[in-house]
Amino acid sequence: MLSRVRLQKVQLSDKMPVGLTEKLTVGITVVNEKVKYVDQRFQLSDKTVAALIAAERKLNDTGSDVKSNRYVTSGAAWLNGAFNKVAKAGQVAGTKTKMKWNLALSNLTAKDRPIAA
Repeated sequence: MLSRVRLQKVQLSDKMPVGLTEKLTVGITVVNEKVKYVDQRFQLSDKTVAALIAAERKLNDTGSDVKSNRYVTSGAAWLNGAFNKVAKAGQVAGTKTKMKWNLALSNLTAKDRPIAA
């Protein structure tokens, strides 16, 4: 529901055509009455809140089950180890490539005969 404070702010800063505030007030009142009517008729609020609470509990339970599952934790550990190995291999390959590049560059700039690797 729209608050009366917001409505008062609209009234204070009303530099629009005359009657706009009144139209907004009537529109807000009509919408609020319709919301109350639908809520009372179908009891949506209570049912919706109950459904949301049940869904939240189920998600919390599922999250706890997943975190405590030994297959999930061992799979995460394996994946972490695999990423570490790939990162280390990439670092080693980068270092070797840099060494070979420096050797090739020194061979090109050397005045003497190239040194074989």
